[in-house]
Amino acid sequence: MAAGQVVTFYSYKGGVGRSFALANVAALLSGWGYRVLCIDWDLEAPGLTYYFRTASPEAGLLEMVEGVVRHERPDTSSYVTPVRVGDTGTLDLLAAGRPDGSYGRRLQSIDWEHAYVHGGLAGALEEWRADWMRRYDIVLVDSRTGISDAGGICAALLPDVLVLAFTANQQSLEGALRTLVQALATRNRLPLDRPRLRTVPLPSRFDIQVEYERAERWRQTFHERLAHCYRDWAAHGLPLDELIGHTIIPYSAYWSFGEDLPVLSENVREPSYISYRFATLAALLIQRLENTELLVSSRDSYVDAAVRGGRRQDGFRHEIAISHSEETAEPALRLADLLRQTGIDTVVTDEPVLSSWKDQQRVLDDSRHLVMVLGEKPSPHQDREAQYFLRQTLDEGAERRLIPIVTTLAAISRMPHLLQSFQSYDLSRGSLEDAAREIARAFGDERSRSGYP
Repeated sequence: MAAGQVVTFYSYKGGVGRSFALANVAALLSGWGYRVLCIDWDLEAPGLTYYFRTASPEAGLLEMVEGVVRHERPDTSSYVTPVRVGDTGTLDLLAAGRPDGSYGRRLQSIDWEHAYVHGGLAGALEEWRADWMRRYDIVLVDSRTGISDAGGICAALLPDVLVLAFTANQQSLEGALRTLVQALATRNRLPLDRPRLRTVPLPSRFDIQVEYERAERWRQTFHERLAHCYRDWAAHGLPLDELIGHTIIPYSAYWSFGEDLPVLSENVREPSYISYRFATLAALLIQRLENTELLVSSRDSYVDAAVRGGRRQDGFRHEIAISHSEETAEPALRLADLLRQTGIDTVVTDEPVLSSWKDQQRVLDDSRHLVMVLGEKPSPHQDREAQYFLRQTLDEGAERRLIPIVTTLAAISRMPHLLQSFQSYDLSRGSLEDAAREIARAFGDERSRSGYP
C-alpha cells in the first residue's frame, strides 16, 4: 500500500475558514473510504473537536510533546480519538490536548526550540510522521495562525503539501506569502530526505456573486502573486485562471454560523454550493495534486475518480463484470458460471428494469474488467455502460479491459460503433467454453505481468 501524505492547513490571520475547510475535506475523504487522521495543531486556540462533535479528549498533542520533554516516546495511536462522521465516514482525531484548567499553563511552559533541538522532539516528530504515513492515507494538520516555533513545525517540517488559506485583503495575503517564503527556506535547510514542499493557495470567504468586478480584480491579483505555487504542480500549459477558479472557497452566509459541515448535507455536484469546492479540494489533495488536466476539463470526473479510489482501497471487489441485454441474458449467465469455475470473481450486471443506473455504475466501478455479451438487437443500456466504463478507465489511466463477445455473425455488424475497434470473441465460430478459456487465459497472463492478486 502506498505511503500516506501530510497536508498542513495554514493561515496567517484567523477567521479565514481554515479549520472549516479542513474539517469538510476530512469528512468527505473519510466518507469516500480513505483512512484519515486530523491533528489539531492550533494549540493556542484549538477547535476541531467542535466540528466533529467529540467529547473532551483525555489527552492529545500537548501530552505527547510533554512526554517527549520527559524523555519518553509516546505511542501516537494511544492519543487519537475515533470519530464517526455522517452516515458512513470514520476518522481519527488527534486533539490539541486535555482541556482542563492546567492546559494554558502547560502549553506556555513548552520551549519549542529547545525541545526540538535538544529535547528529542525532532526525532519524535520523524517517528510520528513515519507512523502516520504508514497508518493513514492522508494526515490533515490544522496549524495555528501567525508565526511561531510550533507553527513552523506545521508549515515547514511536517507537510508534503501546504494549503495556504487567506482572504481577499492585503494583510492576509502578504502574511501568507511571507510565511510561505520562510517555510520554503526552512525546508531547504532540513537535513532530511524530504521532497520539495508544494503549496495549494486557498482564497477563502470569497464573494463571487455580489461584488463581481472587485472579485475579478482580486482573481487577477491571485494570478500575479501566486502563479509560482500553481506551476509547481499544475500540468504544463494548463490555464492557471481556470485552476485558480477551482481552488477558491466562496463566502456562504448560511454556513458562517456554528460548526456544521455542509458536505454532510449538500450535493457536492452542485456548483452553487460551497460543498462543491470542498469536494474539489478533497479530490485534488487525495490525488496528490496530479492529473490536473482532468480537473480542468471535467471536474466531476476528477472527483468521481477520487471517490472510486477510496472504495478500492483493498482492490477491486470483482475481477470481471459481464454486461448483457435481454436477448443475451442466458449466454451471459452461463459465461459467468464458467469463469467462476476457473477461480475468477465474476458478477453479472442487472437489466435496467431491475436496478437503477446508479446501481449499475457501482458494479462497473467495483469491477476491474468488463465483458459485454452482444446480440443482434441494439442495446442502449449496454452502449451507456461501455461509454461509462471506457471514460472511467481513460480518466484514471487504469489498466482495465473491455472485451466484447458477439453471439452471431449479424451481431458483429450491429456492434456499437464505440466497440468496433476492440478485439471480440465470436460465438458463431466457437463455444462459450472456448470464450471462457480464452478470457481466463488472458486474465491469468495479465495477473502474472502486473502482479496483482
